[in-house]
Order: sequence, then structure tokens, then C-alpha cells
Amino acid sequence: MLSEPTGVDFPTGPSVGEVVPDFSLPDQHGGSVSLMEALGGQRALLLFFRSVRW
Repeated sequence: MLSEPTGVDFPTGPSVGEVVPDFSLPDQHGGSVSLMEALGGQRALLLFFRSVRW
């Protein structure tokens, strides 16, 4: 098992309830969709999953 180096902070992302800045990602058709466009004035749950350790 790998151990984390001491004295190094590994941020895990935004805190619960924290407002995140708008960002854009590609959709399944290659177009760009921003978070605000996808929300359409509603709330959303964002899940950030890290599949490997870096």
C-alpha cells in the first residue's frame, strides 16, 4: 500500500455546498456544454471521481 508523503496537501475538490465556477465540457456529440447551460436554473449534484492516484 502506498503512503502519502508527509507535509503534502492533496485537495479533494470543492467543499459540500461550495459554489463552483462555470466550466464547459464536451458532450457525446463533440459539442461544448457549460455547467450553467446544463443546469437551466436548477440545482445539480456534481461528482468528481479520481480513478488513479496522482
